[in-house]
Amino acid sequence: MRKALSLVTATIALILVAFAMGCGGASGQNATAPQTQSSQQPAASASGQDGAAKKEPFTLKVMTPASFDVYYIATQKGFAQKENLSFEYTGVLNIPDWIPSVVSGANDVGGQHMNANISAIVGGAPLKMVAASTEARKDAPHATYWVLKDSPIKTAADLRNKKVAVGGFGTCADYFVKEYMRQNNEDPKTLELLFLPDSQQQQMLDNRKIDVAGVHTGQDVRFRASSDYRPLFSDYDLVPQGNLGTAATFFRTDFIAKRPDVVRRYLGVIGNTYDWINANRDEAIQIMAKKLNVEPAFLQIMYFPEHALIKEEAVKSWLPILEREEKIANVDLSKVYTNEFNPFFKK
Repeated sequence: MRKALSLVTATIALILVAFAMGCGGASGQNATAPQTQSSQQPAASASGQDGAAKKEPFTLKVMTPASFDVYYIATQKGFAQKENLSFEYTGVLNIPDWIPSVVSGANDVGGQHMNANISAIVGGAPLKMVAASTEARKDAPHATYWVLKDSPIKTAADLRNKKVAVGGFGTCADYFVKEYMRQNNEDPKTLELLFLPDSQQQQMLDNRKIDVAGVHTGQDVRFRASSDYRPLFSDYDLVPQGNLGTAATFFRTDFIAKRPDVVRRYLGVIGNTYDWINANRDEAIQIMAKKLNVEPAFLQIMYFPEHALIKEEAVKSWLPILEREEKIANVDLSKVYTNEFNPFFKK
């Protein structure tokens, strides 16, 4: 059964909110941004769209989502047209290139996991987070750590000297499992952490080359669909509950200064789109399944923060971890994030 399921799922796109995969660590900050290429986007008509005709048309350069496409849904449901915005896809990027692509100007807007964003900004990247882009919940955490159903591993203590696969060192997946150990009074140094892409972890676990697979929601559909595996823990289980699973969207600070109106309109689009997806998850999955030509049963999405607003506790929750892991201290939150451009924000 497991092999059959693997063959089926290997041929489809496993869905994850694009920004939810923003888990790269600070190691990617100096990568060279790739050349961009334009792609077709459905035409946006501003006529009769609640004042959209009065707003200057603007096209934002964005990385091409590898899977779940929020911008596509924003356009399909008319939220982008209402703000007279459109999106130019510049190509699919590897996670370490996401931050550099915005710093270099190859893209206007991007996103990463909260820890990577904070590290980059404190390290000198001219960026500011303006929107939260994922929200961990019990039924849709950011990442889950899986073991074989017959594995003797049941607690943090059982992870001593065990091989745990994570998507990258210094990433959210790396820090989640270390924090799981600390919060259960275990030493993270006893872990044997291995770098392994999510897509390769199931086979390695099946072959018992690793003991634990740390996989993101959307990439773990095959684990959830089979009785051959069981979850050990997820980031949602960590204290403070759910806060470590937040990713965020950023612009360059000079872009914000030059085009604050575009940033506000973008946040109006994203805030409305996120709220619509949360309230209409089945329809959102149907829209993406049709676009990607895959079965809806194989698609999985996370939840989005209400109105795309950034919660201060979601930022602060990472500070002690980053201080310990990356020696980052005395972070000025006002330089890291803001909600001031979000039309839903109330001071």
